[in-house]
Amino acid sequence: MHAEAGHYSISPLEFVSYSEDFYEAFISHTSDRPFSPAKYYLAARSLELSFKAFLRLKGISGEELKNNFGHNLNIILKKCKELGISDYIGLTNEDEASVKYLNFWYFRKGLEYFEIESLTENHQDLPNLQDLGELLSKLISGLKNPCLKEVN
Repeated sequence: MHAEAGHYSISPLEFVSYSEDFYEAFISHTSDRPFSPAKYYLAARSLELSFKAFLRLKGISGEELKNNFGHNLNIILKKCKELGISDYIGLTNEDEASVKYLNFWYFRKGLEYFEIESLTENHQDLPNLQDLGELLSKLISGLKNPCLKEVN
């Protein structure tokens, strides 16, 4: 954690720790409804935080994350790939497809705000929840130690 006048910069370790919190909520969340966006939102938020942990590890500032990447998982993943996330985590084509399909809903806030179009669309284009869980686990476990080493 780095504090500047009126500015707080979250460390890579904090990002991955927050990602793990959302992952644990993802794992424990259950719903009796036929469709609940909550579990997908938790997965997307965890993905975003894991990817941002990696970008912080690679020297991307918190300000740059906020201004240049926002919450667009596709843009964030693209930068992660450019900076060598594959050296830490083996992302498959299926993992990347899961991110792409989840981002369609996450980036446009379709998992939070429900417009008529969101309510009537078929949710079958969302990724498989088990696949998302495996991806999240892989990301967190692959990034935790490098983020810990960065602190020491």
